[in-house]
Amino acid sequence: MSKPFQPISDVINTSGTRHAHQSFNEIYGEPENFLEIEVRNPQTHMGKELYTDYEIVCRVRIEMLTQNLRPRY
Repeated sequence: MSKPFQPISDVINTSGTRHAHQSFNEIYGEPENFLEIEVRNPQTHMGKELYTDYEIVCRVRIEMLTQNLRPRY
């Protein structure tokens, strides 16, 4: 059976969840783990087939996993 409708303010105020206090650095500092994907440098190739390829740069926290790719679409 479903619950009756409640305004969101009632749900937020009675949810009972408490969040731990975080410092400024914990909120806005560099995260422990991250994945950054950058798509750049598009190149359109003319000729028999028209296609564009892009350089894709993947950055992660662990340097040995950093890769540059250039797929063709």
